[in-house]
Amino acid sequence: MMEFNYLRLLNTLMKRYQETRFFIGLGYHFDYHYKINDQLLNLDTIPPVVTSHYGYSVYNEINPEKYILSGVSLNFLFDSRDNAVNPYSGRYAFANIRMNPSFLGSTKGSSLLWLEYRDYLHLSKNRPRHLIGFLTYGWFLTSGTLPYMDLPAVGWD
Repeated sequence: MMEFNYLRLLNTLMKRYQETRFFIGLGYHFDYHYKINDQLLNLDTIPPVVTSHYGYSVYNEINPEKYILSGVSLNFLFDSRDNAVNPYSGRYAFANIRMNPSFLGSTKGSSLLWLEYRDYLHLSKNRPRHLIGFLTYGWFLTSGTLPYMDLPAVGWD
């Protein structure tokens, strides 16, 4: 449906707070979509075939052929899991506040909030491997305007 080139650079540095399981950090995030070819878009027909991507971009005064999202983030993490890959117990909570100002190169200024929580429920005291893991997260636009392909989404195309 759409062809595009995508360059993404993410870097986050986290520091443990004293001898706890809390971490705090800063990050830089860069997303560059370019050579966007919206193959379903056809403005020459009557009526024209306007896609969601094109309509959203024109409405928000964003070039539908390329855009940049560039910003810094403040990150908070609590991780008490016994194993990050295959946990038996513990909790995981993460918050990321990302600011994408236009002076850092973003096509439009915006800010995002990412919240994530994981927990594990044991089904049997005798068999600790019998458990159910829960994961929930929320991804929110808190201010400004994001380019279409950088909007919060579940699953994406």
